[in-house]
Amino acid sequence: DDQLFGETAHVQPQDAGANDEEVEVVPNETNTSANRRQYMHKDSTNATGHGYYYHTAYFNRVQKVSLGIVALSGNNNDTNELNSRKVYESIAKAEDLDAGVKWYNRVWRFLPFISYWDLLLVGCRDMICCNRKKDENDGRKTTSGFEAMSTCNKSWFVVAKIIKLVVNAAAIFLAVFACGASVQATVSKAKAPFVYEKYKTLNSGNVCAYDEKCGDIQTFESREAADAANYTIAHCGRCSGCSSWQDLSVQWNTRKNAAKLSQSCGLQNIFNRDDMAECMRNRMGWTNECSYAWVHSVECAKQNCMFIAVTAMITNKLGNFDVGPSLVTPAMCNEAQCEQGNPGEFAKLSGASRRKMNIQSDIARPKDQQCSIVNAVPKSDQGFNDWTGFFDPLCPRDVSPP
Repeated sequence: DDQLFGETAHVQPQDAGANDEEVEVVPNETNTSANRRQYMHKDSTNATGHGYYYHTAYFNRVQKVSLGIVALSGNNNDTNELNSRKVYESIAKAEDLDAGVKWYNRVWRFLPFISYWDLLLVGCRDMICCNRKKDENDGRKTTSGFEAMSTCNKSWFVVAKIIKLVVNAAAIFLAVFACGASVQATVSKAKAPFVYEKYKTLNSGNVCAYDEKCGDIQTFESREAADAANYTIAHCGRCSGCSSWQDLSVQWNTRKNAAKLSQSCGLQNIFNRDDMAECMRNRMGWTNECSYAWVHSVECAKQNCMFIAVTAMITNKLGNFDVGPSLVTPAMCNEAQCEQGNPGEFAKLSGASRRKMNIQSDIARPKDQQCSIVNAVPKSDQGFNDWTGFFDPLCPRDVSPP
C-alpha cells in the first residue's frame, strides 16, 4: 500500500544485458503524511514524471512497463515521446484479449447463446461434480456443495435456479418481441398514409351496383355508368368475393363484432387456413369465397403484425381496434399492410366491406374514408347508411351470386 499510495520511487539503472522486465524499485525513506498528501495531488509527479493515479493498483502493469523503459533510456527529454509510444504499444499488446482469436469465435462470443447456456448450467456444476469439498474423515474422498446441503436447502436451491431461468427466458422473450414490434410499427406508420389516401378516393371510380334487391350485382366503371344502366349502388369499389347478397347482409348483421369474431377464428385456427375459413362460415355466415378473403387478411396480419399483436396481447390490448396514422395497434397494422396491396390484398379479394357500404362499425374511421354515395338506403343522423329495413327479409342464400 505504501508503494501505491505514498512513497515515491526511483529506478536503479541496469546494464544493457540485463532483463528489461526486471526493474528494481527502491522505497524513499522520507515518507511522511505531508508527502503522501502532496503525492496524491493530481498535478504532482514523482521522480519518473508520473502522478498519483499512475501508481494506483489499476495501472500497476503500466507502471512496470514504463519504469523499465525509463531505466533503459535514462529519462532524457529527447526520448520522452519515444518512451510514451513504447508504453502505449506495450499496454495495447498486453490488453489485446482477441489476439489470435478467429473472427467466428469473436462473433459467437458476442451472441447471447453462451450466456444463456451458462445460465442453464449454473446449478449443474454444484449438483454434479464441481465445487468439491474435502471430506475430513478421508482426504481422498470429496463431496460437492450440493450434496452437503440439507433436503430443504436442496429444494430451495433447485427452485431458485428454475425461477432464474424462467425470469431470464421471459426477459429474452420480451426483448425480442419488443424489438420486432418496434420494427413492424415503423413499417406500418410508413405505409399508412398511402392506404388512407386510397380510401379517400372511394367515392370516385368503380362501383358495385344491383338492378333490384336479390337480383343481379355487377361492377360499373363509375357512379354515372351505374345510374345510366338503372342500377343502384351497393358499395364503392369493384364487386368481388364478399359482394354476394348473403355477404352483404353479414356485413350489416356483424357490424358490431366482425373484427372480434374474425380475430377469434384466426387465433383458434392460426395454423390451418381451411379450419379458419370454416370457422368464419359457421360463426359469421360468410360464403366460402368471402371466408377465404378474410383468411387472407388474418394470414397477412400473422406475417406482418405478429409482434405487435403479441405485445398487445401481453398488455391486454389485443381487442383495441382503434386506427390512425399516429396509433400502433393490431388493427392499424392490418389496415396499413393487409388491405391495399402492400403486401395484403384484402380490399381487392373481398370487394364489399363495412367501410365501402358506409356502415358504422366497431372500428371508428374518419368520414372522408367512408363511401358516401350508397343510395336507396336511408341514412342515420351521423351520416351512415342504415340497412336494417333493406335486409328484412333477407335474400335467399341460393340466389346469391357466387
